[in-house]
Amino acid sequence: MNTEYTYIDGKVIVSDEYGNKIQAEYYDNLDKVLIQENVIETIDNRIKELQKEKDSYDIKKVNKRYNPIYAYVTIGATLAATVIGLLIAKSIYSDISMTDYILISSMADIGIALPIGTAFTWADYTQHKDRIKNLKGIDSELEFLKLQLEKEKNYLNNLKNDKCREKENTEFRSEKVNDLDELRDLRNCMSLYYNLGSNDKKYYKYYTQGKLDKKLQKEYDVISIEKAKKYFEEKGPTLVLRRVSKQKNQK
Repeated sequence: MNTEYTYIDGKVIVSDEYGNKIQAEYYDNLDKVLIQENVIETIDNRIKELQKEKDSYDIKKVNKRYNPIYAYVTIGATLAATVIGLLIAKSIYSDISMTDYILISSMADIGIALPIGTAFTWADYTQHKDRIKNLKGIDSELEFLKLQLEKEKNYLNNLKNDKCREKENTEFRSEKVNDLDELRDLRNCMSLYYNLGSNDKKYYKYYTQGKLDKKLQKEYDVISIEKAKKYFEEKGPTLVLRRVSKQKNQK
């Protein structure tokens, strides 16, 4: 990332965050070029980060219908414990009827296993839903970033093609690369598109009901809300088709 540059006799020395320095030509919109390079580098790094996180998932497993394995294990273990206890009791005790023992043993096993099994099943189901939400958020943010990357590169090329030295200040000086506003806006957009993707069902429902503005106004500004509306205007048919397809597969 470009952090600052120093002007010396018509040339500039550009420094990055690691202290590396390169010599470059001065031109009036140099500040904009250096900021734009930082924006592009930030997008590139974020794309790599998201792609690496996405690759760590077993996509087929995440997209499968949830299988409550812990519930099955709990039921199986309860039945097995009851049968084993029954066989042991049968060989040891003779004064307790079989019916009474089955009732007592089953109640004891269920009282112990059911809360544990329920807790594990709920935790596993929650993790499954979180993985689905996270993947949808990643996909949404990645789509935005890849499209935005091309726009930012085109803008950088335009800046570089518009070089001129009409406002050159020939005094020796050192300038910071002030990219805070641009990178803040970029990160806000990344957060927005991740949020829209991971919560697409909820927000699309609000969109169709005309409530999206009200639901988003506490977290986002007017421009971001307009982007959200455009997002669901474009994605709406796909979301409906995906929902219908999922319902058919579950029948």
